[in-house]
Amino acid sequence: MKMLKKIMNRLGKNNADVWGYVMLGAHKF
Repeated sequence: MKMLKKIMNRLGKNNADVWGYVMLGAHKF
């Protein structure tokens, strides 16, 4: 859950960066 919050926070910073991170770590969740 902490990771999700971090991603949501970064969403405002770099949408593309966050999406790439989520796509790569999707299987981790």
